[in-house]
Amino acid sequence: MRRRAPKAAEEPAAAEIMALPVGTGWLLHHGRDRPDDALLAVLHRQLPETGSVWLAVQPPVRITADATVAVIGALLGGPPHDVTGVRLIGSGSAAPGPASPVGTLAARLGVDVLVPTGSLLFGPDGSLFVHGRAAGADWRRFRADGRHDDLGSRLPAPAWDGAARLAAASRLPAAAVAEEIPAGLWLRSVPQDQADLGDLAYAIPATGDRLRVLLGDAGTGHGRVPVDAVCALLRALPVAVRRQAELLPYGDPAGGPDLAAAVAAELGEPVLVGCGVPTVERSGARSRRWVSARGEPTWEPFGRLLRFQPGSAEPELVEAVPPVTGWPAAPGLSSWPLVPGWQVDALPGGLWVRGAPALRTAGPPECTAVDPDRVVVVVGAPDVAVPSAVWSAVAALLSRLPVPARQRARVVVPQPALGGPDLAVLAGWPVETLRS
Repeated sequence: MRRRAPKAAEEPAAAEIMALPVGTGWLLHHGRDRPDDALLAVLHRQLPETGSVWLAVQPPVRITADATVAVIGALLGGPPHDVTGVRLIGSGSAAPGPASPVGTLAARLGVDVLVPTGSLLFGPDGSLFVHGRAAGADWRRFRADGRHDDLGSRLPAPAWDGAARLAAASRLPAAAVAEEIPAGLWLRSVPQDQADLGDLAYAIPATGDRLRVLLGDAGTGHGRVPVDAVCALLRALPVAVRRQAELLPYGDPAGGPDLAAAVAAELGEPVLVGCGVPTVERSGARSRRWVSARGEPTWEPFGRLLRFQPGSAEPELVEAVPPVTGWPAAPGLSSWPLVPGWQVDALPGGLWVRGAPALRTAGPPECTAVDPDRVVVVVGAPDVAVPSAVWSAVAALLSRLPVPARQRARVVVPQPALGGPDLAVLAGWPVETLRS
């Protein structure tokens, strides 16, 4: 028996639309439906602005429907009023020009009205991003005098918003494609026929001062992108934006350093590389996670941001977080005392426990290389004696690591230490040999 296709939801009449006050605005929904939790959360996160009103529209209510416009007009009343701007939240296609329902609303109220013209993605911090493959998917502002302006993809708009749009439309080598995401740009070697808006790439939070460039495609086997494509995309950015841009390897973190070094050499200027992909936890706290080739977030790196200089063999660690809750955190701090004369260094691939030196040197390859499924804790160095107190402190350190890191921890020790009586305190932890 052939199933009948489900009947499309009919647009409600004005009398069926409920207006629920939320935060600094209203949620418009069909009277028979429960208010959408995601829209409620977005409205609650919007900060009050003098003269501005937020209106969220929940399907089957549509932004551009005449009934919706009538309800909004009734809520705000006609001029004169103290509202100077209306911001509509909801996915819709706002037809350009004063003849559109939104243009009619702007003229009727005598205020500017902002509306998205593509799929709207809600950021965990209240930010709003308009996604659309077709040109012109953005925020559109309708003015009371009948004019309209196409704005950027993000609200609030970061300083680099316009630069990201221009770079995404720039000419790139044939083996690469770029598109906008909330955090900035996504550069891949293989285009997708249809965007998967559930991909982690679309959940990376934006920062106001730093555009992020996601490189590769986790979980598809296409993690690497050509060096010339990365350079072409970065050259399409204004110099001030490019020098603050952060490259994020996505799907091939182990190849990130080689790629970044090659890009820095080709551009002849420093390149910033993020360790892990920025995420927002359920609590609202921001963190980072390495992402495996399978596309799965794993553990939070302790070394967070690297700077690659042209012609330099080793990157500079410019940002780190303590591996243990309660240890001090400060800009530029990446080492912490463990026991007298010994310290713990944060590195992209794990931690290095070593005798406190006078100068910072590059870490051993075991914990500068990255494996999303392993947290390498290197203890000491070849031909360096490790005191008994250090082994006990390392055991305590391992037990206090965050759970995702603790589950993936591997201890790497100098060859002479293997089998020594002091290693008994590491019973239960995987122990490997340090390469000389």
